[in-house]
This record gives sequence, structure tokens and C-alpha cells, in this order.
Amino acid sequence: MNRKKFFQTKNLAADKKNYTKVSVVVNSKSLLDAYDKAFYYLEIFRSLLCLRLNHLFELRINDRELKPINKIQQGEYSTLHKLSGEVAEKDTYSFIPDYKEAVPLNLSENKRVTINKSIRRFVNQFNRCKNKHQKTIGKALFYYVNAFDETNKYVSFLRSWMVLEILTDTDQYDILIRRATAMFKKESKAYQIQIMEALRLLRNEFVHKGDAGPEPLYACFQIQYYIHNLIIFFNLRYAGFFNCIEESVGFLDHYSPDLKELEKRKRLIDKAIIDRSKNTKR
Repeated sequence: MNRKKFFQTKNLAADKKNYTKVSVVVNSKSLLDAYDKAFYYLEIFRSLLCLRLNHLFELRINDRELKPINKIQQGEYSTLHKLSGEVAEKDTYSFIPDYKEAVPLNLSENKRVTINKSIRRFVNQFNRCKNKHQKTIGKALFYYVNAFDETNKYVSFLRSWMVLEILTDTDQYDILIRRATAMFKKESKAYQIQIMEALRLLRNEFVHKGDAGPEPLYACFQIQYYIHNLIIFFNLRYAGFFNCIEESVGFLDHYSPDLKELEKRKRLIDKAIIDRSKNTKR
């Protein structure tokens, strides 16, 4: 039984012709494991698309629909199939309970070519990441794309802050902010730290006081900016170099935009290595 016939037997609405159908091929010994694997890699791919396609800022005037930030969203139903195309389990399918139909994203041909190149590069970089490092980056991507599926921007804001905690490997505010802003140029770093401090205050007011405060849409876009930088311009840029997230944040802890400061640290570390090697030989 193919997908179309399956939908008919379940009295489900047929696939929309203006939506893109995506297939993920996995090997597995069980149906549940196959679904988990396929769903995970689909979400990783979708998150990379969203990092590339989501707006960094939007003005939403009189917008009562509370649209998600993500430009690429899941369809209402997902089904599991054998290689032959037949539905793997006649009574099993997944669906989004509070699904709302999304407006199709139309891209120009030039934009499609550019996006295609970018996504291929991101996927290759993700695949080059070493196992432990890739697992953490995958977790961050998974949380990110689900955070910005939300229509409630307070939920989006809190979930996206969790992504920053994953990428900076800490829930300590001062360390998180220092690591998230580590690679900014010296002339802009103070400004970026101020923005992060404002985001921290907003999170604290909502979590500890239950104060909804101002609409956090802009704050969501601000957090997305730092998530984008930490994933695309840092972790994927150094794909294959770090063994794990601990090494990644260790790099950030030692990084300085001032070359002289880095050379000073290197001189001290080199001296410590030489002295330590001498002591080992004694």
C-alpha cells in the first residue's frame, strides 16, 4: 500500500501539491528505530535550511496569526515506508496535533542555486564533525528548529536560550555570555555583551517572576543571531577539528580578537609545556 492509498484508508487529507515531499533513507532493525533515525536527520536538515532561510529580523505589524519564525516547517503527516515504497506498518503514522497550514516559500532560481550550495556545504561540514562533537551540534540544531516552530514566542525564547546553553556548554550566565561573544571583533564586543545581558534579564524576569513583559519576538531574533554564529561561523567552520563540545568551548575561552594577547598566551603555554616535559623526564 502506497502513501496515497494509506491516506485514503485513514480518511486523511491528501498531500498538498504545492508542498515538497521529502524522503529520508535509513537502515534499521525495527520500525521505531527507523522512524527515530529518519526524523532526527530530517530535523537536522530542516534546521540547516532554517538557519540559512530564516529572517534575522521581521516587522510584524497587526499580525495576529503569530506565525512561527521558521521558514521551513514540517507537513502534517509523516509515514514510514519500505524500500519498495509500501507503507511499513498499516496502522502507524505520525502527525502534528496543532498543525497549521504554512504559506509555501517561493524562491527565485538564483536564490535556489545559492541556497543549494550553502546547504550542501553545511551538510558536508556537519558530517565531518567528530562523533561526540556532532552529537552535541545535532542536539542544538534539533532544539533550535523546534524552538522556532512555536507560535508562542515566550516558549520560543526559552527554548532558544537552551540552545545557547548547549552550544556554550554552561548554564552560568557570565560564562555563557563570554563564550557567545568571544569571536566578535574588539570594537563590537562591548555592544554584543550588552545585548546578551538584556536577553539574560528578560529570561530571568520570565522564568523567576512569571512576568510576561514585552513581546519577545525581537529577543527571539537576537538569540537566533548568536545561535547562527556559534553553529555556522564557528562549530561547522571548524568541522573535524574538535573532538567534543568541551574542546569547542575551551577554544572560545582562550580566544581573543587581539593577536598580541593570543601570542602572549601562546608564549606562556609553550613555556609550560617545555617545563612540564622536562619534569616528566626526571
